[in-house]
Amino acid sequence: MNHDANDARHEMSGAPPLLAPQIPLPPYAYRPGRNAHPLRHPQGHMFGGVEMRPPLPAQNAWATETGHLHAIDLFNNKFWWEAHEAWESYWHSAPVGTAEHHALKGLIQFAALHLKIESADVATAATLQRNALQNLEVANGHGLVRGGRCLGFDLIEICALITATAPHLPAPKAQ
Repeated sequence: MNHDANDARHEMSGAPPLLAPQIPLPPYAYRPGRNAHPLRHPQGHMFGGVEMRPPLPAQNAWATETGHLHAIDLFNNKFWWEAHEAWESYWHSAPVGTAEHHALKGLIQFAALHLKIESADVATAATLQRNALQNLEVANGHGLVRGGRCLGFDLIEICALITATAPHLPAPKAQ
């Protein structure tokens, strides 16, 4: 899909303006079992690409980090799997136990939550919702986070969005 068609499709979606318009949105949003796997299938929109492991930006630079902004664009445009992959590339670089590590894991789980809601996998969706909230709460309580912000987000606001995404989900059963 050319860049102009991509821009027109985005404008019609009702999503917020793109934060990283220089990176086009994929031609389709991957849905397991419905279309070509982006990495594994020869017709996948990311097939043959190189896995990226971007360095973590400084705590105050996330709001201008192009790859992170593109992940937000993917999420805002319902490219749940692609947003998950984009944030996961940063998560692999984040030191375990840091606010960034927990916040990225929470965002990854939030994206996966949407996929599970769409596929009517209620039990997994409920677990992802709980885990995403727990990871963001840990990040919010971490000493590096100032004013409830991490990765350029207000973590309390993200937690509210996660809760509002699926208020009907049952509480996961104890394991």
